[in-house]
Amino acid sequence: MSWSCRRILGDRKRWRSQAASQVPGTASIWNTRLKWRVFLLKPAKSFTFWRARRNPALVTKGLLAGLGGFLVESIFATMSLDMPKPKRFDILTIFPGMFGCYLDESMIKRAQARKLLDLRVHDLRDWTTDKHHKVDDRPFGGGPGMLLKVEPIYRALKDFKALKSKAKKRPYVILLSPRGTRFTHAVGKRLAKHDRLVLICGRYEGVDQRVTDQLVDEEISIGDYVLTGGELPAMVVLDSVSRFVPGVVGKEASIVEESHSREGFIEYPHYTRPEVFAPKRGVKWPVPAVLLSGDHKKVEDWRVEQSRKLSHVKDVPSHVASPKL
Repeated sequence: MSWSCRRILGDRKRWRSQAASQVPGTASIWNTRLKWRVFLLKPAKSFTFWRARRNPALVTKGLLAGLGGFLVESIFATMSLDMPKPKRFDILTIFPGMFGCYLDESMIKRAQARKLLDLRVHDLRDWTTDKHHKVDDRPFGGGPGMLLKVEPIYRALKDFKALKSKAKKRPYVILLSPRGTRFTHAVGKRLAKHDRLVLICGRYEGVDQRVTDQLVDEEISIGDYVLTGGELPAMVVLDSVSRFVPGVVGKEASIVEESHSREGFIEYPHYTRPEVFAPKRGVKWPVPAVLLSGDHKKVEDWRVEQSRKLSHVKDVPSHVASPKL
């Protein structure tokens, strides 16, 4: 290999190491092996000094291709820095298998594929120290049931860098508990402002109170009833909060106009084809005629009126119930 070709390859390695150290995410871009980089990978190794002298145009072409590749890769690296980070959810549970089917379907799956959501399910037993991976124990003072221990939860949050501290950027830690704050549309919108959420799924009789007092930012309940664990509430919170992430829901207008977008507001009824459904002879279930009239003003007035009948508030704004054109 000629001295000039060796120098070109050496410069390429030096550029790669410098870019990877200065610009996060560049290292992966360097490994894409784009087609216009062929000069730096294959032809340069096969060139000999006498061939380069006989055809200097090849060297010039190769230099231009290499320089162009470097500039394009630098642009891609800069663009990657401007892309918003996906919203991250860390779910801490002793039954991680319960989340498999849910996270691999529908809107949540598409959002993960588009790098809008970063969902990670962790097994609490991974932070135990005994050979039996025990995460629960009997309550002091007696009583029925078992309690989740504070030790594995503390170790997990420490690894997540989610322990309470003065750090400005720290994950927001939530314990799913029947005695927590009632989860509403407004609560979900508030939680969506955090870049990263940690959801702790309670089990058995409950969780050691020291988890609530020292490790958790907020307790959340999805209703006045008791479930066998916090896995289902965690899915509810995840689903609701994810809808506020830009791009997760196809049409953002759907979020504005849906039920509970305002306290006490219930969305108007919806109908689709067929216009008349006959489940049996002599019985017909038609669509309201106003929705088939084509008069958008009448449709809007009808929807506002229907929302007022269903809602717990009287002041239903017309723009909320306006037809989705």
